[in-house]
Amino acid sequence: MPCVILTGGQSKRMQIDQQQINKALLPFGKFSTLLAYQFDKMSCWFAKVYVSSKKPYDLQAPYLLDSTPSYTPLAGLVPTLSVANPFVFVIPVDMPFVTFETILKLYEHKDKALAIYPQSVQNFYLCSVWHKDALATLQQDSPPTMRALLAKLGALGVAVEANTEFSNLNTYGDYLEALQHLKDTHGR
Repeated sequence: MPCVILTGGQSKRMQIDQQQINKALLPFGKFSTLLAYQFDKMSCWFAKVYVSSKKPYDLQAPYLLDSTPSYTPLAGLVPTLSVANPFVFVIPVDMPFVTFETILKLYEHKDKALAIYPQSVQNFYLCSVWHKDALATLQQDSPPTMRALLAKLGALGVAVEANTEFSNLNTYGDYLEALQHLKDTHGR
């Protein structure tokens, strides 16, 4: 099963000194960028890792380029599902603490729905396992939101504990907390 790291968002809430910053390009631990960190981490677990983006970054990696004008996660799913064989694991670049155990837990349920995601108090739709057959629904029905697509597919939420593992780095404060967590847990 390949892995695709989603990076096509606008990072609207990630601002430093009132300047919008692409969170994928922020330094993270010993890595020059959050994207490099996530790519390295996923490459330890998956034989094939792709980066879904609007344009390639400096990172040497296979890219799935999204040419749509939209910056929604749905836009990145079309090229992502094209590499499903027949499954693909999808993770956003700004969720750096997901564990291999969680990925395995999602994968164990792969035959129960076309999309499987972690669920606790919140639903973590972008950290998910997808079957390639979801592509037809995405292309034919053009659901307006990720939630609508998952409802249409009859997606399965798998119970997980809400913790730092599912933190999103949406704001600069989130980013600073993540750096501290990384330092506390990994000494980096």
